Amino acid sequence: MKKPLMISAAIVAAVAALMPLSANAQVWNLNIYGGWSYSNLSGKSTALSDGDYQSGFGGGLGAELRLNEDWGWEFGLWYVQKGTTGTLTGRAADPSFFPEPDETFTGNVNLDYLEIPILVNVYFPVGERADIRGYIGPTFAFLTRAKANGTLDGEAIDNDVRDLFDDADITVMIGAGGEWHLNRVDLLLDFRWDIGATNTSNVPETELRTSTVLITAGVGFPLYRDEE
Repeated sequence: MKKPLMISAAIVAAVAALMPLSANAQVWNLNIYGGWSYSNLSGKSTALSDGDYQSGFGGGLGAELRLNEDWGWEFGLWYVQKGTTGTLTGRAADPSFFPEPDETFTGNVNLDYLEIPILVNVYFPVGERADIRGYIGPTFAFLTRAKANGTLDGEAIDNDVRDLFDDADITVMIGAGGEWHLNRVDLLLDFRWDIGATNTSNVPETELRTSTVLITAGVGFPLYRDEE
């Protein structure tokens, strides 16, 4: 387990231990997010790490439990498009990866994930009707699609490359955003960084990690409030 994931897990565990001592109110919200993802792949020993960032969709649902004015949790179910784009030339050191040696690929490698983030939220009230919130926690991601779209040595291709990637990934999600409380709904605006903590490559002697920026807007619907 790499250092970012260990730090994230330690923070989550420490806050979880302290939360029951300070919880004096509970508010459940159902949050709906949608927006823009900006993703790339990094690593070593593979041509795919030479690509550029590409844009896609990121969004989903979040069950937000606010324990008091300062702390809370959010458990989510997200769909996030990741990958890389550009002109990639295979390397002799990577005979089993894509593109193969002496091949040139121009286009997109698209990786779609279903993600389950478990986040600790920290709230900073701004007046009576708004908060700034920060969050951090691990995300468990499951690959649903892997496609290479573009041209390979001048010929159009639309190849399934799922066998080159692991079916599961673990990332660390950190971010911050604003929360505006209206009469019946909350308006949300968030900036998140989804940092790959595990090697997502299935090819021996290669390493790839995802790196994704998410900018989303959303609405939150209060479902339950219990104030002591």
